[in-house]
Amino acid sequence: MKRRVSTSIGCIAYEVIRTVQGKAQVCALPGGQVRLYAPAGFSLRDADALVTENADALRMRLTLLDGPQCTPGCLPIEGKPHPVRILQGAPAAEVMQGEVRITLPDPQDLSAVRAALNGLLHDLARKRIAERLAHWHARIGGAYTGVCIGDLGVKWGACSRDAALAFSPLLILAQPEALDYVIIHELCHLQEFSHSARFWKLVRAQQAECDIWKNWRIYLT
Repeated sequence: MKRRVSTSIGCIAYEVIRTVQGKAQVCALPGGQVRLYAPAGFSLRDADALVTENADALRMRLTLLDGPQCTPGCLPIEGKPHPVRILQGAPAAEVMQGEVRITLPDPQDLSAVRAALNGLLHDLARKRIAERLAHWHARIGGAYTGVCIGDLGVKWGACSRDAALAFSPLLILAQPEALDYVIIHELCHLQEFSHSARFWKLVRAQQAECDIWKNWRIYLT
């Protein structure tokens, strides 16, 4: 069911999706889409009120999804722009207080800065992918022979015929839902190697919005 509601930021069009159970929640999706998931007993008046209450957050989320995720001087970490600060001192690379901080003896050495940033992204991606892989593997199952985090060219992830999984460290730049989609996609290949109807049924069973997230792209300025 599609509805429209007037809010402090203007009219918001959204779709109501009825679920069997669970708490009502509203989410912003790529392409300017807004959906509200709610159990059968949740009234349309309450649905309008929930969208209105979250109007500002929805606007910010939609801007992040469909606009540049990286403004000048920033780097997106899990979809959120983080200012990058290059400091002088003992070598270090970390995310702290909403910033990416790179410390080097010579902060003017661009090759060293690039290497430090790549190393940080790789470390962040390895940790986050390990967490989400464990989460989704517990639900989807299947046996894989190994996991590699490394350059995959234009691919976000891959599953080989010998059940080895690989993921791009650049996934740490993407929205969490996009990262989850890639992990779900590759885990489902453990049960169905081809992109058959059965495969997509497996994926959709884990992420109803998979058709949206598989087409989403990171836009950087």
